[in-house]
Amino acid sequence: MKSIIVTGASSGIGKAAVINLIKSGYQVFGLARRYEQLIKLYSELPTDIKNANHYYFPIECDIAKPDDFEDIFNKIILKAREKTIFGIVNNAGYVEPGAIEDITLEDLRSQFETNFFGLIGFTKKVLPLMLKNNEGRIVNVSSISGLISLPLIGAYSATKFALEAISDALRIEL
Repeated sequence: MKSIIVTGASSGIGKAAVINLIKSGYQVFGLARRYEQLIKLYSELPTDIKNANHYYFPIECDIAKPDDFEDIFNKIILKAREKTIFGIVNNAGYVEPGAIEDITLEDLRSQFETNFFGLIGFTKKVLPLMLKNNEGRIVNVSSISGLISLPLIGAYSATKFALEAISDALRIEL
């Protein structure tokens, strides 16, 4: 059974990814800041999957805190079926709306830390296992805002433009 990590797993696309990956037979590690939402997700799983109990592991993780990555990664590897990771779905992120003139540099940095640097930092923790096994998948969840910048979400668009660029580079390098 292949293991996949999903960041931003507590709601929206991340939550849907967790459910669909589990239904497809993957062991899934759901990461998010809101641990209570990750536990709630478990109650929404089909009964046969809940009874199996080994398909889903919720782990509290703030992707903007790279100092915690080593401990979180070690927890994952301890529970991973094949002691390796096949894939990562980088979905964690948020938007802080506002005009560029009104957004503080602190808020801009915070969005970049979550939407870009945290995503790349955690990917770099997982990537050596994928390379060692010569297989794996990285899915970076972006946005149309990473291709077209819109008013009042320019800072968010900047983080997604950066994600688009680094995703292209990773695709070519790997």
